[in-house]
Amino acid sequence: MSKGGRVRYSPVLKAKAAELSVITTESLKSSIEPVFELLPGQAPSPPRPGQPTAIAKSTLTETRHFLDAIDQLWGGRYYADVRHLVSSEHGLEAWWAFINAGFALSRPVAWPVPVVALDDVVDIGQAFALAATCADGLAIRIKMPVAPSSNLPDTLMGVSARTGLAVDRIDLILDWSNEVENYPLDLLEHQTAQLIARLVEKVRRISVIGTLDDSDVAGAGSWTRDRREWWTWLRLRDAGWDVDFGDYALFAPKPPGFGRPTYGHLRYSYGDKVRIDRFDSRSAGSLKAAFTECCRNLHASGAFCGGDHCDSDRRIASIVGGESSTGGAGQWREISFRHHIRLVDDQLSTPQASPVPGTP
Repeated sequence: MSKGGRVRYSPVLKAKAAELSVITTESLKSSIEPVFELLPGQAPSPPRPGQPTAIAKSTLTETRHFLDAIDQLWGGRYYADVRHLVSSEHGLEAWWAFINAGFALSRPVAWPVPVVALDDVVDIGQAFALAATCADGLAIRIKMPVAPSSNLPDTLMGVSARTGLAVDRIDLILDWSNEVENYPLDLLEHQTAQLIARLVEKVRRISVIGTLDDSDVAGAGSWTRDRREWWTWLRLRDAGWDVDFGDYALFAPKPPGFGRPTYGHLRYSYGDKVRIDRFDSRSAGSLKAAFTECCRNLHASGAFCGGDHCDSDRRIASIVGGESSTGGAGQWREISFRHHIRLVDDQLSTPQASPVPGTP
C-alpha cells in the first residue's frame, strides 16, 4: 500500500487493447497503477501472388498509438517500460527521446513514469531524465533475487545524480518474474524482506511482483498453479512491510506472439490458485468451439466463482449456455484479466491470512 493511502495494485501488463479496456472500465476499491510493457509492432507478411502487399503497423506507430490511447482513456498515473523495444540499434535513450517528442506535441494528461532495469541504469541519459522529470518520478525494476553484495544505496544515489531527481522520487519494482516457483516461500519472503529493509526508508514506494511458470503448459489440458506472488505479498504484509502488490495478470513474462492461435485458452484465478484450460481447435472444429470447451471445463470445475461474481464470470456462464459469442483471442485475455482484477481488488480489501511457515 502507498504510504498513508489505499492499497495499491501494480499489474505488469502488455500494451494491448484487452488490458487497456479492463483498467479503463472497471471501478475498483483499490488504487491501480499499471506497469505497461510497450511491444514491438508486427513484421509485414510476405505478399501473396496477385495481392497487394499488406501494410503492418510499425513499432513506432504501435507505440505512439498505445500511448495516445492510454492517455485519452486512462489519464491516471502509470509506468512505461520499453525493455521489449530496446535493441543494439535503438537503446533506452532513443526510445525515450521518441516518446518525449510525441508528448511534447500532445501534452499528455499524465506523463508515463519511466522504468529502467537495474542492469541498465548506466544507460540513463538526458531523454530518460527528461521523462522522469516530467513524470516527477521513475522506477527501477530489480530482477530478484539480488546478490547480498549489491550496493543498491549507491546505485540509487547514482540514478538520482543522473536524473536530477531526489532518491525519494524513485520507486522500486522487485520482480521475481516466474522465479517464484523455484524458491520455498520462506526464502522468497526472507530475501525480499532483506532488500526492503535496506531501501524502504530511502525510496518513495516498493512493489513486489511475480507470476506463474507456464513453461510446461502445452497441448490440450487443464493445469493448476499456486499464486505464489500473492503468498509472498501476504507474508510481507503480515510481517509489517508497507509494500504494493503486483503480478503479470496471470500470464508469463514473455510478450504474446502474433500468429493465429490453434488452441482455445482460458486463464482463471480463484482463491490463491490459477487454473489454465486449453482445448485444440482441430478437435473442436473451430477456435470459438475450442474456447467454449475451455469455458465448459472451468464452469464444471470447483474453481468457477459463479456467474454473479463479475462481468467476465457472467460472460463465461453465457458462453457455456450458448447465449454469448466467445470473441477472439484478444477477448479471451480480456475475460481472464477482467475477472482477475476484480478478484485481486476484493482480496486486497480483505486479505486472507498468509501461508504458515514451512510452506513449500
